[in-house]
Amino acid sequence: MPRTLLGEAEAAARRTGDTKVGQFNLLDLAVCKISVSRVLGNYGTAVDHARQVDPARIVMRRARYWEDTALALHGRGRLQATFQALLAAERDTPQALRRAGRTPGGAL
Repeated sequence: MPRTLLGEAEAAARRTGDTKVGQFNLLDLAVCKISVSRVLGNYGTAVDHARQVDPARIVMRRARYWEDTALALHGRGRLQATFQALLAAERDTPQALRRAGRTPGGAL
């Protein structure tokens, strides 16, 4: 079911174009794929999706990208990579992580 819904979302994003700011686009969808895969326990798939995303291009959900990527890496048992992702999150989106109470030294 999630795969079907993600496929429909991708088709819609492709039809509407990928350039309008504030409109759901293929980059947003890629970040959603990381989240969905992680929640379903498909950590390897989530990590694969994360590798395909340039976090510098993410406007609205960059903290979510880092959080889901770190959790997926942790799910794969890649603890050093998990910590590196959390450090990258702290450097990249410190305000969002502190607001949510999530920092490398805090609870994730």
